[in-house]
Formats: sequence, C-alpha cells, structure tokens
Amino acid sequence: MTYEEQRLSTWAEFVEVADFMTRQQWVFRGHDRAEWPLQTSLEREFAGDRAREAERLTLWQFVRRAPQLLQPHLVPHDTDAAAWLGLIQHYGGPTRFLDVTRSPYIALFFAFEPSGESDRVVWAINDASCMLACAAIMTRNERTSIEMTFGRVSGAQMQLVYSLVHGRYPDKLFESFAPFTGVFPVDPWKPDARQAAQQAMFLCVANPALSFAENLAANTSGPRDLRSFLAPTSSREEDLYAHVEHLPAPDSAQQDLRRFVLPASLREEALYRLSTMNVNAATLFPDLGGLARSLRTHPLRPSVLADPPPWKSRSVATKSLATPT
Repeated sequence: MTYEEQRLSTWAEFVEVADFMTRQQWVFRGHDRAEWPLQTSLEREFAGDRAREAERLTLWQFVRRAPQLLQPHLVPHDTDAAAWLGLIQHYGGPTRFLDVTRSPYIALFFAFEPSGESDRVVWAINDASCMLACAAIMTRNERTSIEMTFGRVSGAQMQLVYSLVHGRYPDKLFESFAPFTGVFPVDPWKPDARQAAQQAMFLCVANPALSFAENLAANTSGPRDLRSFLAPTSSREEDLYAHVEHLPAPDSAQQDLRRFVLPASLREEALYRLSTMNVNAATLFPDLGGLARSLRTHPLRPSVLADPPPWKSRSVATKSLATPT
C-alpha cells in the first residue's frame, strides 16, 4: 500500500494541513500507535475466505436477534446489508467497514486521547478518488457505462453492499454486476447522536477475503484520468465532474492516501486546543459514558493545572486573573 508520509511537530503545522485538506474530499482516521496499519475489524479477526463466511454468519445472527433490542424506527429493512453492517460496526462487531470521520480534528482527538510515548498518526484517504476508482473498476470489469457504475457508489450504496455480501441485487442498475476488489465510502444509515457528533463515515472493503490494504491498492490499479470515461451527453456529467475536481493528480496514485505522524509530546497541547474547539469525549460521546470518559483528559487542561504548560506562556495563562484597573 503506497502512501505519502509527512511528519508534523507543532499544532500550527497540523492546522495548516487540516485547513488545506478540508477544502477537498478527504476522510480521516486517528491511531494512537504509528505502527498500526489500516485494518477492518473483520480483517483483524478472520483471514482470507474465512472472513467472507464469518461475515455472512455474523450478519445472519445480528439480523435475527438485534430487532428485539432496537427501537422500531431504527430497525433497517432485512435486505439493507449496508445499514445492518453499520449497526454491527457501531456496536463493536466485526465488519468489512472501517470507521472514518470527515473532520481531521476528530481524528486527531482519537489519536491523542490515550496516553503513551508512541508517535501518533492521522490517516487521510481521498474518498472522491475511492468512489470514482471503484466506478471505473466496475466499468472496466463489466464493460458498462461509468454513469451506471457511478450511480451505484454514489446513490445506491445499500444495493451495492447487498450485491457484494449476498449476490447481485434484483434491480436494472445491477443487471451486469460482477464482484470486484476496491474501497468506497458509505454513509451511516440514520446516524445517531454519536455518529453525528463524530461526523462519522465508513470505508467499505469490496472484497473481504483480501486485506484493506490490498483492496485500496486495487483502487489505483485502473485508469487514473477518469475524465476519459465521461460521455459528452451524460445526464450525470455535472455530478461526476464535481467529484473529479477533488481528485489528486492522475499520475500520483500515492496522494490518494496520506499519513501524518505527530510526536506523543504534542498530546497535552493538542487535547487542550481540541477541547477549546469543543472536540472532546463529552461532545463526541454525548451520554453519561462520554462525560465519564472525558474525565481521563480533563486534568490536562491548563485551567485546572497548578502550573501552565511550557507551550502556553505564563502571562497568557494568568491574564484572566489580573485585577481590573
């Protein structure tokens, strides 16, 4: 898996990167250990063809038993594999989904929340590139139009995930569908308060028998200049071009995936500054558990420290205590 790596040593450097990338279509994931790869929970538990069978059994069990534990309006249709996998992922089960967020700052929080001396990492994946790459892969494999395959990844995600899990979905849009290898974004079905607060999304592995890295590598194996697929009279031309505009350079596949490495010594400052942006466990997990979880890092805030941290000047830290004249 090829990626571009950049080491950042200050908060200001991260803000500069985040400001640039949020203008484009990227999703982010934070790791508190630099050596951790991008892996789905299904991949960590099962390898190869066992993953595909384990997913079918997991999904079957969950669809049978979960409705009695869910509020009625949160129960998806039996055929909505994407929604069911999203629920399994949300509650800690193994799935082909990888949790990501639209916010680089939320990813940074998850990277720095645990204590430790290891370097931290924020991964960035270009989801526009993933979406169009999978459309191009399906177009190439099925010898069909990019308009049809882009319609699947952009507007028929439920049917696409169903087709990957159970076989071809009974719809005209999927008449020529063939299984493929790749990674594409999926929006949560009826996001709850936690998912909304975390700006949550999923990256879906098309072929669970292969690793996330192998699926993502397949995204860059096809044509890079996707403009060549567009028909001049396409009814979806404007929508397609809106996504194409956010793609990295066609000859630079590694720019679809970036890795930002930050030192553990930045943890205290990062958590403080994120908290001033209202990014902390209490807001990202808006319940009693989140409030309790936030107390792990609350003592790190300068307002409750006996002495101001080295990155925050004493004059600034004590300014609010000055007696008015």
